[in-house]
Amino acid sequence: MRSIPVDTNRAGSFKFLSSAPVTEFGDDNTQKRNAAGTPVFELQVLFTSNETDTSKAESDLMKIKVAAAQQPNIQPLADLGFQNLVARAWSMAGGKSGVSFSADAVAPVAPRNTDK
Repeated sequence: MRSIPVDTNRAGSFKFLSSAPVTEFGDDNTQKRNAAGTPVFELQVLFTSNETDTSKAESDLMKIKVAAAQQPNIQPLADLGFQNLVARAWSMAGGKSGVSFSADAVAPVAPRNTDK
């Protein structure tokens, strides 16, 4: 599956909402792990575009998967920085498709100055 790097410096702001362990498909009792054996967590994030024209500005809820030794414990609505955030297009039989997001790491960051 092809991954597309996301330029988080140009995209907009990401604010933390929640995190939860990702479980193996069909097994709600087993937490998914990456190839290195690190547990995988799904963050729910509020994304707001950098658009300065408020009539064009967009916000959206995103789910971003991150592998971490422990579940991310971040203050709600804290600004986030991602290391190596990528988007991956996916599709299934029956015509269902979408885009998934994952990153190598996440951490709170200082709020961005949105004045231009």
